Amino acid sequence: VTEPLTIDAKVFYGMQLGNVKLTVPAGSKSLYEQAEVWKNFGSIVESSTDITLTEADVDKASDVMFGLSGAIIETRPESGIFIQGRKKMIITK
Repeated sequence: VTEPLTIDAKVFYGMQLGNVKLTVPAGSKSLYEQAEVWKNFGSIVESSTDITLTEADVDKASDVMFGLSGAIIETRPESGIFIQGRKKMIITK
């Protein structure tokens, strides 16, 4: 999503967003840096929409955690809904 979605701050309730890297589409970083909720992420980095996987990446794919927007979550959150290894995960406090 090139333009940040308007979301309720409660979506990330209990998470320390300052410790989480948010990956956004190329050319949209400044929009996310200014958008409510999204601007609270510790770092916002741009990535091209082209996805290429190496053999090593495929082996690690089941360990990767994604947010509902499709962005990779690098730090295990305290709570929320995520996708990992093709399964929905609900983490509660």
